[in-house]
Amino acid sequence: MNICISIGHGKSAKGGYDSGALGGNYQEFKIGREIGKYIGEIFKGYACTADVINYDATLYLTERIAHVNKHGYDLAIEIHLNAAGGTGSEVYYKHKSATGKKLAGAISKSIANTFGIRDRGAKVKINPSNGTDYFGFVRSCKCESLLIETVFIDTASDRKHVETAAGQRQCAEAIVKAIADFYGIKKKTSTSTNKPSEDKPTAATVRAGDTVKITGSKYATGQKIPMWVKLKKHTVKSVSGSRALLKEINSWVYTADLTVLQSSAKTVSVGSKVKIKPGATYGGLTAARGKAVPKEQLAPKKHTVSKIETHNGVKEALLSDIVSWVAIKYLEVVG
Repeated sequence: MNICISIGHGKSAKGGYDSGALGGNYQEFKIGREIGKYIGEIFKGYACTADVINYDATLYLTERIAHVNKHGYDLAIEIHLNAAGGTGSEVYYKHKSATGKKLAGAISKSIANTFGIRDRGAKVKINPSNGTDYFGFVRSCKCESLLIETVFIDTASDRKHVETAAGQRQCAEAIVKAIADFYGIKKKTSTSTNKPSEDKPTAATVRAGDTVKITGSKYATGQKIPMWVKLKKHTVKSVSGSRALLKEINSWVYTADLTVLQSSAKTVSVGSKVKIKPGATYGGLTAARGKAVPKEQLAPKKHTVSKIETHNGVKEALLSDIVSWVAIKYLEVVG
């Protein structure tokens, strides 16, 4: 089962930013993209493929539709928040699809029950001039396609349910459960969930804050990485062993499968406060060269760089407090 989660709005027809509907100090696109992100994250624990598109507001409606049709999904859903002062959840489906009607009803009910709001149910909206489905995403996606109006953004009693990350995840869980139950999609076993799997050798140092591109073909969970994800730049949110969590897609990837485009690491220079990483050896041109730096001198202890020189082709820093040379590759700037 291949599923596409599209985020509504974000990019206007002229290429600018489209926030979608507004309510209080909240924007439809910004809340919708977080719900969509969580849907994609949760689906990684199921035996299916789920791609999130337009999280970064780079695809206009026609581009989102083109993406769906190009990649041959079985189901495409687009996340929205309703407006006009109503209350409750509702889901639009292709008016000729009996399957779509049932699935739309199940999703609407799941969201409504989760938040205790009105279930407005499965809906259709027709162009009176030609009898086609009104919403472009529903009409033009070739696969089963739904437009999900989660809650009303301009009704405070509705909006409060999705103002926080916890509420956004609850909404996502409700949508995933309805889809999984409807299609009989099973959860993966504990060895293939969204938790990072066993370590894989690291090809290069990757740090939180680095800007990277993905060169590998699979997430750390074993799922295939879609091409649209590989074509984008990502920010490393955190690093755990040989795996990195990428902020924009909230997914784990092996650091060996990443190319660092821009490092967040500060450059070691004279006057820098540094920590020595485990595994470091002394440098310089004395008999101490190549000997391991004692544990008591390693991080978290801080040192000050007083001089930088190259010895035997290796760039090294003289640490004034211990009067010893250490290769810069073993140092991390801390202040």
